[in-house]
Amino acid sequence: MNILIDIRHLGGGTPSGVGQYARELLRALLPLDPTVSYTLLSTGFRKPTLPFSLPLNAKHVHIHAPNRALFASMALAFPKLDKLVKGRFDVVFVPNLHVTPLSAGIPMVLTIHDASWLVNPSWFSPKTRLWHKIVRPKVLVDRATRLIVPSESTAREAQAFLGADPSKIRIIPHGVDPIFSPKPTPQDHGVRSRLNLPKRFALFLGTIEARKNVDGIIEAVRMYREKTGDRLELVLVGSKGWGSLGGSEGLGGRKDEWVTRLGYVPDTDRPALYRFASVFLFSSHMEGFGMPVLEAMASGTPVITSPRGALPEVAGDAAMYADPIDPNRIEMCLEQFFGSQELQAKLSARGLERAKGFDWGETARKTLETLREAAGHE
Repeated sequence: MNILIDIRHLGGGTPSGVGQYARELLRALLPLDPTVSYTLLSTGFRKPTLPFSLPLNAKHVHIHAPNRALFASMALAFPKLDKLVKGRFDVVFVPNLHVTPLSAGIPMVLTIHDASWLVNPSWFSPKTRLWHKIVRPKVLVDRATRLIVPSESTAREAQAFLGADPSKIRIIPHGVDPIFSPKPTPQDHGVRSRLNLPKRFALFLGTIEARKNVDGIIEAVRMYREKTGDRLELVLVGSKGWGSLGGSEGLGGRKDEWVTRLGYVPDTDRPALYRFASVFLFSSHMEGFGMPVLEAMASGTPVITSPRGALPEVAGDAAMYADPIDPNRIEMCLEQFFGSQELQAKLSARGLERAKGFDWGETARKTLETLREAAGHE
């Protein structure tokens, strides 16, 4: 079986959660069956560097051409994505929404991570909203032979907002990298001083954007500090996104000295950040999965998160929940959490146990099953 995998979205700058999904999935997927041949296709002036070596049954083809010109041309259905590469393919795998014109008759498997841009367009910039219109997600969903989603929440969104046929949908949760562990490693040395981390802090890790409710988290920690006198600090890790002041200042124009804003942090430093944190705060308005919550739990770090989207599916009974609309709810969780060492220990233990149920190997096996099914090679 010959599979074409679209990795055009890996050619950007700092990898997002979607990019992390693609990289970790490919790392586990490509070696699974040496009789399956894979062609990874990228475009643009810069060839993406994959963080692993390709097995003998896989090759990376890069088309050195301007992405903007290709994007505009493909939006008019030419050239066909599969015609950029020589060969015949049994199925095309598209791990993220993109303009994807294909030759007639070629099966396609598409991953839908969430439908948040339809649930609340105000969470996204005008540029991103325009991009989604040009990509025409509903056309892609209708064209797809199978749809992979990471959660039941996203499955419901795909049906409600994109008209997805339920018979096409396969729910395949993400995994968690073994590097996220409560055990310290030699790589931890120097991270605290190099990043100038506080001695004791709550951690947020994700894009600094409105959907992630970063401003609400800052406000909740401020309220907790004022109410209890606890000098807990907050560390924000992530690239600046749309519609949030969190990357520069707090609500009301304040820039609080107890908030450390690190911006994007390399993957190699993230495990130590989770291990150093007293608690992980991820009170997002909506997530299609919520990989940072899973990484925190695997690191033994207690989690306070949101009851919305797929987050309860990931965290189960291993986290505290606070409605993201009201910072008071998050503040109350912080009071309860830091007021009980027993609760802290219980959440840490439950999180470690919960994280054991998520494995990239299993994600890869189910993805390959779906690709075979779409190609008619069951």
